Amino acid sequence: MTTGRPSGGLGVWRERTPFEWAVLVVSLAATLAVMTGLVVSGLAGPGGPADLRVTVAGDDRPAAGGRLLTVVVENLGGTSAENVIVEVAVGEVSREVDLNLVAKGDTESATVVVPAGATGQAHAQVTSHSNP
Repeated sequence: MTTGRPSGGLGVWRERTPFEWAVLVVSLAATLAVMTGLVVSGLAGPGGPADLRVTVAGDDRPAAGGRLLTVVVENLGGTSAENVIVEVAVGEVSREVDLNLVAKGDTESATVVVPAGATGQAHAQVTSHSNP
């Protein structure tokens, strides 16, 4: 199981040892395993566009000049979303929240302050986003 090979281009041949063959086989197997894992994870993951879900919750912490709301955006889709703009409305008052990136399968949160006089239920919706 040994073959001759040139050594350093001087025309001197020497045989590979069993250890060299073992290292070669292990290296090739590890490379193949990593490549297979990457292909399988890319194909097996959820596909499709970003699916953004928004929830708004009131916060009991005091905020200067108003009411503090926490906006949580969850991405259940197959791709990430960039430049996510969420509009939060309480009664007649609305605020916008800009999130740089919401990765697939991840959640991002932000806080927004609305005036204390704003009454009603808080509603939020994603107004725009782009795909990376």
